[in-house]
Amino acid sequence: MPVESVQKRQVHDIPPPQIIVIEHHAETVICPHCGQIHETSFPDDVPAHLQYGQTIRVLMVYLCIYHLLPMNVPQKSSQTSMDVLLSKQP
Repeated sequence: MPVESVQKRQVHDIPPPQIIVIEHHAETVICPHCGQIHETSFPDDVPAHLQYGQTIRVLMVYLCIYHLLPMNVPQKSSQTSMDVLLSKQP
């Protein structure tokens, strides 16, 4: 039987936000021949043990500055949507 007509329906959605954790390691080794210590360094944009990435920082600035939201509103939103509690420290 030939098809008379076809109807289409589409649903557009945004995937749920998800935190991506990138862990960096810096090794320290001692040369077995000369005893000199060799240390690797972390990337320049990783100065602390834990920090927020560029995307999270931009999002928080956008929400707080452009939309004039107090810091606790996007902070609570991040806890609800991404299951992560952001600190109030810059």
